[in-house]
Amino acid sequence: MAGMNVVRGASAVTGDVVRDTFVGVDIGTTNTKVALVDDRGALLRTTSFPTPDVLPTLLAAVDRAMRPLVDGLARPPRALGIASMAETGTGLDARGDPVLPLVRWDRRRRDLERGGGDPLVHGLGTDELHRATGLAPTAKAPLAMWSRLRVEHPEAWRRMQRWVGVADALVRHLTGEAVTDHTLALRTMAVRLPPAHTPTPRTWDVDLLAAVGLAPDHLARIAGPDDPAVSIDATAAARCGLATGTPVVVAGHDHVVATWAAGVRGPGRAVVSVGTSEALVRCSGPDAVDRERVLGTGMSIGRSVDGDRETLLAGAPSAGAMASWLAEVTGEDGRSLLAAPACSADGVLVAPYPDGRQTPEPDPAAVVRVLRADDPVRALAGRPRPDDVDPRSLPADVLARAVVDGLAAHLAWMDREHRALLDVPDGAGPVLLVGGAAAANRAWARARAVVLGVPVEPVVCREPVAAGAALLAAVRTGAIDPASVLDGVPGTRGAGAAHLDGASASAAALPDGRNPA
Repeated sequence: MAGMNVVRGASAVTGDVVRDTFVGVDIGTTNTKVALVDDRGALLRTTSFPTPDVLPTLLAAVDRAMRPLVDGLARPPRALGIASMAETGTGLDARGDPVLPLVRWDRRRRDLERGGGDPLVHGLGTDELHRATGLAPTAKAPLAMWSRLRVEHPEAWRRMQRWVGVADALVRHLTGEAVTDHTLALRTMAVRLPPAHTPTPRTWDVDLLAAVGLAPDHLARIAGPDDPAVSIDATAAARCGLATGTPVVVAGHDHVVATWAAGVRGPGRAVVSVGTSEALVRCSGPDAVDRERVLGTGMSIGRSVDGDRETLLAGAPSAGAMASWLAEVTGEDGRSLLAAPACSADGVLVAPYPDGRQTPEPDPAAVVRVLRADDPVRALAGRPRPDDVDPRSLPADVLARAVVDGLAAHLAWMDREHRALLDVPDGAGPVLLVGGAAAANRAWARARAVVLGVPVEPVVCREPVAAGAALLAAVRTGAIDPASVLDGVPGTRGAGAAHLDGASASAAALPDGRNPA
């Protein structure tokens, strides 16, 4: 299949037993992944392709990707689960055609934050929005996007009859009904986060939508974790090789699905979900996350995919962008350089902020700098101001290592604030590193273990979000026992997983006190 890499594994037939199978889709910022798993959680087949910027192209590519995964099965998959990046979508006109290319969180965020953010957010009050929605009120939030889009693209806005996120759009494409998940709805800044231990939100906020000229019927229906699945229609089933009536479940926000797939369902343990962006996620304990303490940190409060716990998410959206920066500086392939940075950077690190810093001390003016300092976390915080190094004075492999160390130091800074907000004791671990090649990279994992000072355990599943979406669909449709996946996607951890110990007395140890000082 042109442009796609199909990885085939075991058959869905084991001996004389025909196993049930499930499909999962992960619509990511850079790539879209599709996975086939069986009822034991074994990953049978996967495929991936670059995520297009045009919605019809994306939807057609998912159709094409699914067929070779399900061809030759003894019986069709029993359910389909869909996870996706958040804050990305487009408007549809009365015929259901997109009025714009996909409005992506990564590109739109840069444009708006360079322009000073969105006046709507400031007018409604950033702290008030954060308390009400749980979402750090940044310019990438769809509520802010919609405010600007109706000014910048008035003709497209006039034609728009519905807004769909990418997961919502795929569900609509397959079933005829636009449905989103509560974890994705909470990323729009158009839903009020209810108190902890109350049902997950099912309704859009009328007043917040009215501020941008929208109403709830312009958006997808919000499904909670216990809501029944929708069913694929006959036309869509014929396109992608599934059976008519196959249940379709919106699994949710990719980073939160990754947390569920890693088996983190309760407090304490952390998941670092690595992709184009990097997210640190923990579930709350019996108490709610203190919204007042989270104000001003750039972190967001949401819900787990099961809806029974609050989550705290700290995002670092620059992991992918740093590869591009490295390529620009060195003239070499940045991703290849970052794949195996085995050398020492000798106390040099790169502040990984090509588009400002989102958290834990938001600073839209923060830039990429190469720093020489004894304490990486204090260096990133600028206390005291570290010495700058000319990046072109360093060999490419040393500079690559400095990027990895800078990303690790930023994670350590986020983690210290994260633990303080959730009252997680120092040294709690291990931290689970979930994702694709970046998560499997031992140099990256070791750098994080050294700076964090706790064990770091890479999750070894090839496509944890897509596989997690498939198993979540299996659980929600009653096809498998939820207890069978309490520890996460089977085979992702354990004897086969690399387990790296933190260096508690390293030169990169964190200073005393809540903030770097």
